[in-house]
Amino acid sequence: MATIDQQQVDESYLMKAGDILGPIKAASYKALELQSNSKILDVGCGPGIDATNIAKIAPAQHHVTGVDFDERMILAASQTAAKLGLTDKLNYQQANAYELPFEANSFCATRSERLLMHLDNPEKAIEEMCRVTKPGGKMVIIDSDWATLSSATGNDALERKLSHHLVNDMLPNGFSGRNLAGQLKAFGLENIEVSVHAFSIDDPNVWRLIIQTEQIEQSALANNIATPDEISHWHDQIAAHSAAGKFQATLCLTMATASVPE
Repeated sequence: MATIDQQQVDESYLMKAGDILGPIKAASYKALELQSNSKILDVGCGPGIDATNIAKIAPAQHHVTGVDFDERMILAASQTAAKLGLTDKLNYQQANAYELPFEANSFCATRSERLLMHLDNPEKAIEEMCRVTKPGGKMVIIDSDWATLSSATGNDALERKLSHHLVNDMLPNGFSGRNLAGQLKAFGLENIEVSVHAFSIDDPNVWRLIIQTEQIEQSALANNIATPDEISHWHDQIAAHSAAGKFQATLCLTMATASVPE
């Protein structure tokens, strides 16, 4: 089965997702409980949307480091930091979430968003985040539970079939959101709090971008889960459903916060 190709996750997807997910992002920044002279790490930083926002709101003497496996994202993030004059508070480097290139206890707070769903071994990434976070430091992780994806497209049968394909065949860790609390407990973290945030999209074009339906459809075609005629007809149904004001899609994200034991 095909998987979501991270080389096709571009900035337009991440920027639009950032706009829609503004409330949970803001909640995650607050949950970091930033103090003076804090060092913050954003794992899977993408083009630096969140690291930039944190740097802007953080008091003086803060420093934010962003890491991402995709060097395209690191380049884009670094260019944004330079353009905004934030290079004294921001730096980025390419890194694998399984092997973070930092000494133990390097950061006062560590954050990750919508990363674990793409990993075959999310526990290893969480272990690394624990390692580099100081005792007493905060960890904030946001991830999706793609089983909560529900889209009124005019064809419930095909929509469910493609959603099932996405979460079971294409994403290595498609149920990530529901597992966060248990994973943090397994590492002995303290003061664990979990909140669920529901998001709604009523524009099918934005939905196609955020859900990455093109990749899902191509994979479904390649694996004989749907036919070209079914996909073509579905596009017509979505357009008609939207024109009638009936299109709606929802998805839930989970935010888990915890403290590293002192």
